[in-house]
Order: sequence, then C-alpha cells, then structure tokens
Amino acid sequence: MKFLALFFLALAGVAFAHDGGMGGMDMIKSYSILGAMIGLGIAAFGGAIGMGNAAAATITG
Repeated sequence: MKFLALFFLALAGVAFAHDGGMGGMDMIKSYSILGAMIGLGIAAFGGAIGMGNAAAATITG
C-alpha cells in the first residue's frame, strides 16, 4: 500500500509539470522513452540476479 501511495505521488508531479500544449508525437516520444527506461531497468535487474546466481554456484562448487 505504501508503494502505491508513493507511486501516485510521483506521478502527480509529472502530471502537473508538463504544459498543456503537448502534441501527439511528443506524447509518443515521451512514452517510448519511458518504456525504454523501464525495460532497461528490468533487464539490469535480471542480469544482476543472474550474475549473483552464477557467482553463488561457482563458490559452492
């Protein structure tokens, strides 16, 4: 529940920060950048978990 509240508070700042005259292409560009950032974050997280598992398997033999 705390995560949800923090998430909505973070989005409120973004909602009030943009100007009202945003066109269609600008919106598409901003959403594609946001999607790329989320995808890169998930990939980095998965890679870090994989490297940790590989190191643990190497140490244990």
